[in-house]
Amino acid sequence: MIIAPTEDCRRSGSSKITYKAAAPISMQTRSSKKEFLQRYIANEKEISRLEDELENWESRAERVTACFNHICGGSGDDRLQYAVDMLCELRAALYDRLVDSTEIRLEIEGCLSQIDDSRLKLIMEYHYIDDMIWEDVAEKMHLESRWLMRLHNRALDMIVIPDHRL
Repeated sequence: MIIAPTEDCRRSGSSKITYKAAAPISMQTRSSKKEFLQRYIANEKEISRLEDELENWESRAERVTACFNHICGGSGDDRLQYAVDMLCELRAALYDRLVDSTEIRLEIEGCLSQIDDSRLKLIMEYHYIDDMIWEDVAEKMHLESRWLMRLHNRALDMIVIPDHRL
């Protein structure tokens, strides 16, 4: 808890100082801000994984259907139903992730809008939205890596993440 002099004490210039507890300050570390900003890329990677899995199950369903149509025998009907069920589950999960991705991106763009310097904002967008590695960002912006990291830290210090999102 932070202790601060009372307003009466500061105005009167009294030699007797009284203190009261100040409102707690929400301290956001750079690492917590980075973690917040990295959610979009993580979600995009999960979307890509789900799309690959969906493609795999669609391929399986087509093979089962082809086998079933040519009367391979066995329980092709059960396998086809299982593949269809998996496709439905994966499509629902993919839809949910796409909705999440849109919301996360809007939150991140809102936080990045707090950065007044367009160069700093661009650095953050390249890394946290476009998923560029630091070396590529440095090359694209014609900066040395060490200077880029200083600018990145400066940009992190400018943003405030809503407390309910940390």
